[in-house]
Amino acid sequence: MAGQQIVHAEALVFILRNAKGKIVDRSLQRFYSEEELTTFWRAAEKALPNVEVHKILLRGAHEHPRDESKPQPRGTLWCPYCTSYRKFIEDEGYKRCEICQMSTMDFYIVKFNPDLAAQQKIDRYKPSKREK
Repeated sequence: MAGQQIVHAEALVFILRNAKGKIVDRSLQRFYSEEELTTFWRAAEKALPNVEVHKILLRGAHEHPRDESKPQPRGTLWCPYCTSYRKFIEDEGYKRCEICQMSTMDFYIVKFNPDLAAQQKIDRYKPSKREK
């Protein structure tokens, strides 16, 4: 493996929204170092004021902070890759984080959202149409 560069554990996601707030375009950029990521992030924020820039984790997941002083916003789940509460939108039969696109089927998404885990167990054991 000599000569190969290892991709840094974090990436930037660029989000473009329409006037109603719906995401119309998304792009992910990986970097080889923290310095390269930070330099690009600062330049992008100056050059692209209408584009949201979010830093996400590519490897590993951040644990939920469990800060009781800040309640969980309605309609959101903790995303351990974005390290923030995010809306999860329906996409091809799955609910996915609107920023990093991780599914609610991901182990860490379920682990850090106990209400989601309980709901998935209920949905999994609903009788099928044939069983009714």
